[in-house]
Amino acid sequence: MKGKFGSKSFKIGSYTVLICAVALAIAVAVNFFVGALPASITRIDMTSDSVYTLSDQTMQIIKALDTPVTINHIAQSGNENSVVTELLNRYEEGSSNIMIKRVDPVVSPNFVSEYTKDTLIDNSVIVVSDKRYQVVSFRDMGTTTSFTGESAITSAIDFVTKDDLPKVYNLTGHGEKSLTYDMSTSIARENVEVIDFNLMLTNGVPDDAACLLVIAPANDISADEKQYMLDYLDDGGRMLLLTNYTATPQPNLQELLADYGVRGETGIIIEGDESMRLAAYQHYLLPKMNYHDITNPLRDNGYHIFLPSAQGIVQTGDVRKTVNITPLASTSDKAYSKIKGYDLKTYEYEDGDIMGPFDVAVAINEKFSDKETKIVWISTALLLESEIDSFVYGSNTDFFLNSLGWMCETQNSVTVRAKSISSGYIAVPSTHARRWSILLIGVIPIAFILTGAVIWYRRRRR
Repeated sequence: MKGKFGSKSFKIGSYTVLICAVALAIAVAVNFFVGALPASITRIDMTSDSVYTLSDQTMQIIKALDTPVTINHIAQSGNENSVVTELLNRYEEGSSNIMIKRVDPVVSPNFVSEYTKDTLIDNSVIVVSDKRYQVVSFRDMGTTTSFTGESAITSAIDFVTKDDLPKVYNLTGHGEKSLTYDMSTSIARENVEVIDFNLMLTNGVPDDAACLLVIAPANDISADEKQYMLDYLDDGGRMLLLTNYTATPQPNLQELLADYGVRGETGIIIEGDESMRLAAYQHYLLPKMNYHDITNPLRDNGYHIFLPSAQGIVQTGDVRKTVNITPLASTSDKAYSKIKGYDLKTYEYEDGDIMGPFDVAVAINEKFSDKETKIVWISTALLLESEIDSFVYGSNTDFFLNSLGWMCETQNSVTVRAKSISSGYIAVPSTHARRWSILLIGVIPIAFILTGAVIWYRRRRR
């Protein structure tokens, strides 16, 4: 036995075992080290719409957190959704103030009832801070083809960490249009509270108003209401106004706008440039967006807004030097306004029609002392309609929310777009497929075999 332990074969075997042990230890150490790295480094998001990657806007919000936030992932063990799980991991890695807690409702049956009376399905989340909490149901995270989980979760984080939530007062009493369900949901995700109010009943805009919202009044405001609104604006107030063309005179509203150097042109706009309208519908405008904090995010990403049946906005030139008017969206030089409005008989230019170009959305601001008045006027309320918005994949919603954010001065407006989770396929032409097949199945294996044969033959000759 002593001789065997000292034999050459034993020594070689011992070295082999030692090398294997060292290699195994290195492999374990490397795996342990890699496992400790964040998923953003070790796992590459190769989905076409970056489903697993947090947007720059989300990263900006979570990196600015100065208060702890706990995101409770509600899911029975084994039923965790891979997309939600991976996304939550990215939130935790993105901020030291975010902690993910997995909660099995079977193991902790009373946990959900502490926050809501509703029954939550698996993969819902409850976002909690020391200020407040918000429940995000998995049903609110999208459909089978699109995923809005990031938008919902980021909005919840923003909601539970804000000190004060801005209040937007929505004017009623003049036949105004109501916000659509989709738009109301989008505003709620911005963590902005919308409150309906009647100006005549309140005798003025409430002091806590971050912005006054006016959506397509069918009837004119009264002289008293005009003065209430002017007093509010003169004191550094903000107003987001959407109008529809109407043949009914609205002198008080027009006088209010004239005080800030703008007026509405008679009629509705017909766009003569085919590249700036919807095909076959000359009054369905795809206007040019100009540079402004409201429009820059849309311009930078190549998006368009869609404004049907818009009215021209004209700068009067008769206004205080402290008032700045910035066009947000404009028509081409080939546009003209049909003075007959909705009673037009032809889209062709006729005598009496007014040649453009026109602005169809403007931003107005006036600074004085330590206050700043802000107004955004969009000359068609149809941009709020879901069907219209779908033509430009949600850009109208973004435009509206950006306007609201500019007015309310919400630095971290949450407008994260939905992400596609439908499967994508690579189409390879048959000729390319044959070439790759010959290369991978024939050429490369034969090359390896020939290389091996040459090496074997040379060694044999030695």
